[in-house]
Amino acid sequence: MATTEGVREAIALLEDVGLLKPTNDELRRARAWEAVIDQGALDADLQLAVKRLARSAEKQYGSVTPKQLNNELRRIRNDRIHQFATTFAPPHPYVDPVLDLAYQRAYLAAIGDGSGTEQADCEGQAGGEMGQ
Repeated sequence: MATTEGVREAIALLEDVGLLKPTNDELRRARAWEAVIDQGALDADLQLAVKRLARSAEKQYGSVTPKQLNNELRRIRNDRIHQFATTFAPPHPYVDPVLDLAYQRAYLAAIGDGSGTEQADCEGQAGGEMGQ
């Protein structure tokens, strides 16, 4: 989950590259952005999303929005899942299709978070148990 410090660092970088106008109340801005940024975002993903936005061809001074940042965070997660899925397939430990689907969702969500296959399996097992 993105921490307040992670959000403040992301905002500072956005200001430094000219995608956000500086403000006198950085803490207030950080709290507002923290409230609307994807709650599952990791600090490392947040930094990567900011860097991707800063490198994008479409830049306008002071124009970045939390929605753009959330869209980039979603792309990062989807890219990880797609990269995994082109090489591997998640295991199917359950015969019951409902439990297996719950496992698959949790497994792929963990992959999207950047977890390895062992951690993804643990998350998948937890998801499968919740599907019961």
